[in-house]
Amino acid sequence: MKRFFIICSVMCCLLCACSRNSALTLEGEPLVALTRQAKTGVITSIEKSDTLFYRFTETQRQQFAQLASSSSGAAIDLLCAKSAKPETESATFYAGFLYESDFSDEFKLMVDLDARPQVSGVLSQMQLPKVHVVLSVAPDAELPIGFFIKGDAGVSLSGVSFTGAEMGFDRRGEIPVFAFGPDGGGIDLNSRSFDFTGGSSLFASENSSAGVLPYIYIEMTPAEDIGTISEQLTVHASYAGQDFSVRRSPECNTLTVQTAAFEKHYGMLSFNSHKESVLCALLLPNDKKLIAPSDGHVLEPLVSDMGFMFEYPVSSWRNRDYELFRWEEFPSVLVFAVKNYAVQDQFFTRLAYFVEKTGYKGTFVDDQFILTEHGYNAHDYKADDLARFFTQAEKKRVRLNEHELLLRDILVHNGVIVSDGAGGFNAGKGCIISFSMESPSYLRYQLIAHEGWHGIYFGDEAFRDTVAMCYLMFDPVYMDFLQTYWETYASLMYDRTDEYLMRNEFMAYHLQQSVSQIADYFLTRARWGSVQRTQKQNADYIIASNAEAFTDTAAMLSDYVFTRWGLCAGRVWNVSR
Repeated sequence: MKRFFIICSVMCCLLCACSRNSALTLEGEPLVALTRQAKTGVITSIEKSDTLFYRFTETQRQQFAQLASSSSGAAIDLLCAKSAKPETESATFYAGFLYESDFSDEFKLMVDLDARPQVSGVLSQMQLPKVHVVLSVAPDAELPIGFFIKGDAGVSLSGVSFTGAEMGFDRRGEIPVFAFGPDGGGIDLNSRSFDFTGGSSLFASENSSAGVLPYIYIEMTPAEDIGTISEQLTVHASYAGQDFSVRRSPECNTLTVQTAAFEKHYGMLSFNSHKESVLCALLLPNDKKLIAPSDGHVLEPLVSDMGFMFEYPVSSWRNRDYELFRWEEFPSVLVFAVKNYAVQDQFFTRLAYFVEKTGYKGTFVDDQFILTEHGYNAHDYKADDLARFFTQAEKKRVRLNEHELLLRDILVHNGVIVSDGAGGFNAGKGCIISFSMESPSYLRYQLIAHEGWHGIYFGDEAFRDTVAMCYLMFDPVYMDFLQTYWETYASLMYDRTDEYLMRNEFMAYHLQQSVSQIADYFLTRARWGSVQRTQKQNADYIIASNAEAFTDTAAMLSDYVFTRWGLCAGRVWNVSR
């Protein structure tokens, strides 16, 4: 870039007299134009001046400061345009902020643009003659008092507005948007990559009581054909040096990437396949209500695909015992990632026995029981069962532990249960599932698949109807084998008289592993000594028929969920790492 240094020698009194209102307005007031060409917003001749200088009014400065303090940073959106000039002209432009320090004690405007972080672009390379350029600043940074645009003749400024801080690109509208942090950067229309390293100077550096890390919002074009289960249309990407892939879904075209899910929270985002389908990738601040409160009781969930939750760094959890998520593709499902089985038992064991366990349903085990008896390795509960548990606990004056009281607060906060005004609770919307980080990775994946299918089942009537059809068509000997196993296996003890529970578990056991694995799964159990003793005839029938009915039903259900959501048996996530 050719070195450029400009000094506008304007005394304070003359600045008031000679500076003029721009034709451009911001928040209802004209901008203050500091150069003649800035009044019209068009660089007509670079021989006179190739830079438009603007200063905010006092009211505009106050509005910008208020926006920055009330949100996670603030930004100015500059609508840059290219006038009708020959296509041979490059229409190169640069944009950046002006600060109080740019004005000398003698009220001279002194700007060294080479030393100033700025955004650059070439309008002639763009398919459309306009582009939104967003310049962002952190809430605790020095706030600008104006901005400049330097460029070739024909470059103009068509509009100005204040907005929230962001970084990245957005091609969803007629006019593309490119947003940058304090370090500036260059606009590359041919790329779907973006360097978010500078986000560290714009947003929080870690999850703490003072702030929460941002997320990247990605949107893709709708996928008309997602392929097959074995060859699904997949976008491969990497962020901050870690690879991940996104299987396309027929229903969901968006992806929320929590930067806290990565070892390095800021870095380069790149798409390595089907990059043309990516319309938008914006680094945005998470809502302040996601910041962990002083008591550590995290009530507000982070939005995420299930695929990011498996290995979500515990060091980034907002509470030392658990992290709370909302499943992006199925937002009615709250997901608890829990530190270990002991903590999970404190949250859910009493609930598990109250809702599902044969011989215990409707009763409350005591605290000592929770310490000595394991509920499940993972959990799932729908809204009406949760409401009934907490209502009965209140009526019977059961002394719940601190984790159960926290669970109740989380459920009320998220509308899963609703106070009835008389000390009890009614069912709201949604459900919860949980898994423990103590489970080894191979088991965690299966448990999350199992519980994830329960979450989908709770919230989707058409899915329940499909499961009901398979359930009613199922081989009765297979069904008796399955339900006897559930009822008698010590760590399960399901109540087989509960028809809703039986259908729900029937579905989950068929979809918790891949279709190719399900026969071995049930053949192994049919050969167990305990199963041979309790139901030898059923077990031998399963072995003799090579568990074919399990495989056939799993294949049928897997085809259904793939057509609906791009999921399949053994997988409830579309993001893999």
